[in-house]
Amino acid sequence: MKIESLPRQLQNTPPANPYKEMAQGMEAEYLNYVLNEMRKSVIKEEADSSEVEFYQSLLDNEYAKAITAKEHGIGLQDTILKQIAPREFAPKNNIVDKNRAIEIYKGTRDRE
Repeated sequence: MKIESLPRQLQNTPPANPYKEMAQGMEAEYLNYVLNEMRKSVIKEEADSSEVEFYQSLLDNEYAKAITAKEHGIGLQDTILKQIAPREFAPKNNIVDKNRAIEIYKGTRDRE
């Protein structure tokens, strides 16, 4: 893929799609890291060969992709989406008016 064609492709996709793909990729990278670190923590009698380590890392990468391919993965991609594109992905019914939040906070402070 050429860099020059990237903006045109992004313009032809729905606005939420690039965000979802990016969040899913970030979650997959995180899970891949966690799986690799978990594998390192296992005590072994003899060290694995470099070939075994290479294929283990490929397997961990595929596990991470499979987990994130499910609807919500482990939930990290939902959190990422709410942070990078809150208007598109934040739940509409949970939005609290800033002034109402301040009133609630002051009301709880007065009771203490």
